[in-house]
Amino acid sequence: MKLLRMLLVVGALGNASCASSRLTPLAPETATRVYFSQLPARPYREVGHVEATGSIFTSRPQLLRQLQQRQAQMQGDALVQVRYDFVLWWPHASALIIKYQ
Repeated sequence: MKLLRMLLVVGALGNASCASSRLTPLAPETATRVYFSQLPARPYREVGHVEATGSIFTSRPQLLRQLQQRQAQMQGDALVQVRYDFVLWWPHASALIIKYQ
């Protein structure tokens, strides 16, 4: 029992000291404009909100491509306020689709 307690404490301390980081390259220059933290200078209107969820093996660039495919289907001009997150352990991305006026 004492050994089990010691292993639990050591395991908890080991996990607490772990750190990780993640780098997502910005979208390459494509026909679709993608805005993460800025907004376009041109006037626009919002035409929809799009979300993409993948499996635990889905990368952020793959999620972005899913958003861009939906944006193309809705004939939008750009994606703004692109956000990456997790729903439990599933990667998730969302954005607003806009059309320039």
